[in-house]
Amino acid sequence: YLSAELGDLDVYFMESFDKGFSWTSSFRLNDDPLSNNRMQDLLWADFDQDGDLIVSWRDRRNGSDSIYQTDSEIWAAYRNKDSVNFSANFQITNQIVAYDSVLDNSGNDFMCIKLQDDTLNAVWGDTRTGKLNIWFQRMNTKGIILSSHQLSAGGTNLIEIYPNPVNSKLKVKAESILEITIYNLKQKIVYNKIYTKSKNDIELNLTNLKSGSYFIQVKTREGIFSGKFIKA
Repeated sequence: YLSAELGDLDVYFMESFDKGFSWTSSFRLNDDPLSNNRMQDLLWADFDQDGDLIVSWRDRRNGSDSIYQTDSEIWAAYRNKDSVNFSANFQITNQIVAYDSVLDNSGNDFMCIKLQDDTLNAVWGDTRTGKLNIWFQRMNTKGIILSSHQLSAGGTNLIEIYPNPVNSKLKVKAESILEITIYNLKQKIVYNKIYTKSKNDIELNLTNLKSGSYFIQVKTREGIFSGKFIKA
């Protein structure tokens, strides 16, 4: 269940072994820092036939704000049937996705998860390409992606960011780029450029950027794309 007892909306877990007459003590399942001003929601869970358990939610630990309308990812935690403890949290989605107002519309904001034979099957909607798309992904219980497919698309806004990892020159290709912003892992802006005339092909000089992982947000006329890259 979701609770804001520590100030932020977090994922909590407790269970009953006697049909709900008594319950174990609850504990916080998402393992990002306590009271970090980030909310979680879109909670889903499933058992497989053996009794293994998976819990997933929409996570904003790497987002840029405390509110619902901010960048998010899908995270999960796994518990083996023979264990009393959950695994460390791991990502289901492989990139952070910018919020889009299309998620406010009825039926567009959803998540479904099914655990079968130690394989995690997840379906969700997100706007990583600037349009609402439906994704299906198979993973093992260690968080390793086995396959990933786009089931349907609300539109196509193709964006290319390469090479990744990058040494100095990062190329960004898309139709009608209006703004590019790069964040470090602490969500501090390290690069921002607004284009008065939209561009389709941009080369960024990242020579002075320190080595490490970064988030990039590309705003176009069709929407906003968020991704992640490594500076070598």
